[in-house]
Amino acid sequence: MKTKRNLTAIVLLLLVFSACSDMEIDSRNQFVGRYYVEEFNYTDGGLSYYDVRIRKVSNSEDEIVFENFFNADIDVFGVVVGNRVYIESQTIDIFWTEGQGTLSGDIINMVYDVVVTLGESSYDHELSAIFTKY
Repeated sequence: MKTKRNLTAIVLLLLVFSACSDMEIDSRNQFVGRYYVEEFNYTDGGLSYYDVRIRKVSNSEDEIVFENFFNADIDVFGVVVGNRVYIESQTIDIFWTEGQGTLSGDIINMVYDVVVTLGESSYDHELSAIFTKY
């Protein structure tokens, strides 16, 4: 009887632990929030400071949105894989961008390109930025 009770307890524990392993953690959660951005422009040597909000895309399992990206009041989409975010090539109004970043703690280190097209003229920007969550 004691062996049967122990066996039942072991089976129940295995079921509980196996159920826990089926739970998926949304990697985007660690990116969500408000950030202070320090952005360096390699093209002109300029340094900019501004705020960005990152939120999850509701109808996606891996996308986030950077609100006020490039301090241009535009929304840029990124794909989260673990602690990395990839900004795939996209055009929003006069802005084209792509890049990537890595999250470590409350800091995202980003590198990206932005091309601003005004009429017949294009302005290329090669950038790196530190996004610090607050």
